[in-house]
Amino acid sequence: MDLTRASNIRRATSEIWRNLMKPQSKTSFSESLDQHYSQSHQDQTVYDIFPQKNGFFIEMGAYDGKVHSNTLWLERKHNWTGLLIEGNPKSCRSIDVLHRQIWRLCACVSNETEASFIMRKEVGGVEKNMPKSHLVHLNNFQRVKIPCFNLRDVLTIIGVFHVDYFSLDVEGGEIHVLNSMKEDLVSRKIIVDVWTIEYRAWSGQKFDWPTGNENLANLRAFFKEVGGYVEHSQLAYESQSLPDGRYLDVVFVYMETWCKHNGMLPGGKIKC
Repeated sequence: MDLTRASNIRRATSEIWRNLMKPQSKTSFSESLDQHYSQSHQDQTVYDIFPQKNGFFIEMGAYDGKVHSNTLWLERKHNWTGLLIEGNPKSCRSIDVLHRQIWRLCACVSNETEASFIMRKEVGGVEKNMPKSHLVHLNNFQRVKIPCFNLRDVLTIIGVFHVDYFSLDVEGGEIHVLNSMKEDLVSRKIIVDVWTIEYRAWSGQKFDWPTGNENLANLRAFFKEVGGYVEHSQLAYESQSLPDGRYLDVVFVYMETWCKHNGMLPGGKIKC
């Protein structure tokens, strides 16, 4: 390794540590261990796909670490741990108050070193990745600069590259995050067994179905290019049957892990 690259790695590691917090001492929640927090049964769906204890998750777009959390039930009920990533500094402080048994990164994931982040109440995202139709309807928002890091550099510090579950919900920036990880996913330097990814779009006033359908098509194309993943299902607020592209999240699974436990691919029509 040349001296310049070694220096860059040391500098990146130092910057990551400034924004990264280790798992904290346990705190108690008043809710039952059976309390779910997901919007659309993401947590239960993941556990139903690969039921296990002591798994490792990444939740990107973690908000305050509790409201609509896709990972808190897995942590409390099944002793999982993982990494919460949130760009909103105020939301990061809310995560810290919970003393969850997770790593917490206050930053964005990107190949760039910083980004302009838009904040308005619970809505937030990297400005250049948010749909213009969404930005038009945001009033009285704050704009802050946040640091960004390559995900593999962060996982190198934690020492985990096989992720059991990745929840991705970053207000329209999902494909941008995935593209920053593409090389590591193709090379299998990072492996994710189950993904839940939000694709439905909100204009600020109503659901933007054309943009949502475009998001879903882009996600399907991305995982086809990466290879080794297959679509499992789509998730809505209730267990209901909807037309393709009208759900909230899409679920992808890593075929190698799936086929260790199943004889057929999701859908039951193709053998592993």
